[in-house]
Amino acid sequence: PLIAALGHRVEAVASQMTAVSVANTLDAFARMKIKPAGGMLEAVGRRAEDVAPAMGARNVSAVIHAYSVLGGMGMGAPREALLAALVRQAELKVQNMTGSDVGRVLNAYAQLWGQLEREVVGAMHGPTDMQAKHGAGVLTAYTTVWKLNQMKSVGDSLLAAFARRVEELASGMEPWDLAVTLRAFLEVDRPMEPQLLRLITARLSEVAGEMCASCVATVLGAYPDLAKAPALVKALEARGVKVAAKMTAWDIAYLLSGFSRSHLQLDSTLLSLLGQRATQEMPSLGAVDAVRILDACASVWPQPPEALIAA
Repeated sequence: PLIAALGHRVEAVASQMTAVSVANTLDAFARMKIKPAGGMLEAVGRRAEDVAPAMGARNVSAVIHAYSVLGGMGMGAPREALLAALVRQAELKVQNMTGSDVGRVLNAYAQLWGQLEREVVGAMHGPTDMQAKHGAGVLTAYTTVWKLNQMKSVGDSLLAAFARRVEELASGMEPWDLAVTLRAFLEVDRPMEPQLLRLITARLSEVAGEMCASCVATVLGAYPDLAKAPALVKALEARGVKVAAKMTAWDIAYLLSGFSRSHLQLDSTLLSLLGQRATQEMPSLGAVDAVRILDACASVWPQPPEALIAA
């Protein structure tokens, strides 16, 4: 009741909110992982578009991150005009951003991109005739494709600006922020400049022994070509053996996709542990992740466990 009442009040006063208030509101709902009412989100979104030019580095990174979290909870991606305003402001403020700010924005961009791609697939897998509501479903798919094109258009300059900032900060960035940088470039199919990749690789090699399970999986899954970074792969495989028991189904599927894409064989000990963990996590496995693991079984798993294949 308290959160609902606060949401109604925010909706009523949204038109008077400052940039900081907008950022704090959206960030709070994202951190609590509570869906705001549609009316409140719409009102705050309109205000966010108005005050975006007044947002500082931390504010704009928090808002973009919040929209990716809320989108992942089923609230949908922000309107194109709002997203474009936020991206423009992020570019303007990138020089004031910390490594953590950069990581949050790039991770959010990759997640929003993925959400829009899934919306396209979902709409196109609906009924195929053009009658009434079914025709509306096809129209929704084309509209979402247009959104993806718009997002790529605004994202190209965003990724270029953020790449330059990562080059400046890479030597001191946290491993997760570098991991999501790799993921962002992979998700939107944008090649990374060799100098930037060298700096990221050097930093990741330094901190491989400190990485959490999801970080190990994200780096191995998102690295452009693992075959060209054997020392990093070896360090991450060693870390992976220690943290495999904490990996989620998504982590395992994403990690394996990187080896499959690079046509590499995994360390046998790590592979065995991943097989056991994947079997345990099977009830939470989504369709895309199941396909990724099956693909890995066919391409990089010499003798996949029978229990895993059966599950």
